[in-house]
Amino acid sequence: MSILRDTTLATHPDTAIQAAERLESLLVGHDAAPRKILHLVPGKRAVFAGPYQGRQAVFHLALSPAGCKDHRDRHAEQMRVHGFMAEGINRVPEPLALLGDGAVMVSERVNGTPLLDH
Repeated sequence: MSILRDTTLATHPDTAIQAAERLESLLVGHDAAPRKILHLVPGKRAVFAGPYQGRQAVFHLALSPAGCKDHRDRHAEQMRVHGFMAEGINRVPEPLALLGDGAVMVSERVNGTPLLDH
């Protein structure tokens, strides 16, 4: 068992449901439909996947004020490096949106093996 992979809906159902409801409320009017929870760290963050404005995307939801600041910083860095690393083996996913003052960071979903599965 890996806490990094196994902390999901099955282990923390109430937290996962609350995170999904919060994400849904933050995405009203944004043509987004997160459908699957990929990762959950109670009190810190939740990661979802689904379409965003017609593209497959990953939604990073901050579950704390510190997480919102981290998202703002990370989004700025992702915007900066994407211009240089948009292609190739070490490509950076395209940043699609930063919503709710950093509560939600949306990035394109890329194909490949998830890092935790290596």
